[in-house]
Amino acid sequence: MHETALAIALVGVLIFAAHLFEAVFRQTRIPDVLPLVIIGLLLGPLFNIATPTHFGSVGPVFTTITFVLILFDAGLGLKIITLRKMYKETFALSVLSYVITVAVVGTAAYFLTNLGIVRSLMLAAVVGGISSAIIAPMLNQLKMQSESKIVLLLE
Repeated sequence: MHETALAIALVGVLIFAAHLFEAVFRQTRIPDVLPLVIIGLLLGPLFNIATPTHFGSVGPVFTTITFVLILFDAGLGLKIITLRKMYKETFALSVLSYVITVAVVGTAAYFLTNLGIVRSLMLAAVVGGISSAIIAPMLNQLKMQSESKIVLLLE
């Protein structure tokens, strides 16, 4: 029972913090995602206050629903005409940035850790993709042209 109460309290605090950080973003232009990631690091790995076991079987369901809603919201802002016009450039940018990121992270992991070449490249492949869950909310808050938003969202 204690774990359930802690999970509910943490979700409430995170929702409050998200609204607070969104208000701070409007004033300072510091992305609200950054403080939330820092809070997650502090509560999870550093101080071990919240762990995935605290959320039990509800955690993965909550994560999936949240991710689906974020992507749905991002899709609502897309314009098909702009999407058709920008898909070639977006594809080229996506492939190029992914390859460069994998090369840089793989090289750094190989020389800075004892992972070996295969595990270093596996780590780089995982880290190489930008998460839509982070980019989509940030793009909604930034004042950008529609074409730029589409390129960044699809990349």
